Amino acid sequence: VTLVVAYHGADQERLATFYLFPVLASAFYVGTQDILGVGLFSASLHAAMVVAFSTGWLPPFGDSGPGLEGPRRLQIIALANLQILTATLVMMFIRRNLESLRRNLDQREAEADQLAELHGRVVESMASGLVTLDPEGRITSANPSATAILQDPLAPGSSIRAHLPLSE
Repeated sequence: VTLVVAYHGADQERLATFYLFPVLASAFYVGTQDILGVGLFSASLHAAMVVAFSTGWLPPFGDSGPGLEGPRRLQIIALANLQILTATLVMMFIRRNLESLRRNLDQREAEADQLAELHGRVVESMASGLVTLDPEGRITSANPSATAILQDPLAPGSSIRAHLPLSE
């Protein structure tokens, strides 16, 4: 990214938005504090490149090189750093919310698993027979008491009509 911006000229502030890409990509791979580090590094690197190419510290190539002076240089650095740091704060906010949503989802999944396990234990231990059917009359589940009462294995997917004589 630095070389692309440098090649086209340090005074090309529209290219400074390329420095946002590491910040945006970091939101997918690193934690909140690391996003801040990436943003600060990108802002610092951009400022250093503008200064280095505009003062001749680095040899010019492409459209980069000396000629960017005083207020114009400061304006370019300030505008790009504002963009970079704003994107950094937004990405930190989004990442923090995503982490919070992930924790909440994990907690809800654990609660749902506990309820499903409790439900299964209650159904399995019932003395009454319980058979559940889909809309087409196929068995979706049957507890051990239902199998014992009917004295017939009730396989999921089989028709209830095969086990009980039912009228239409």
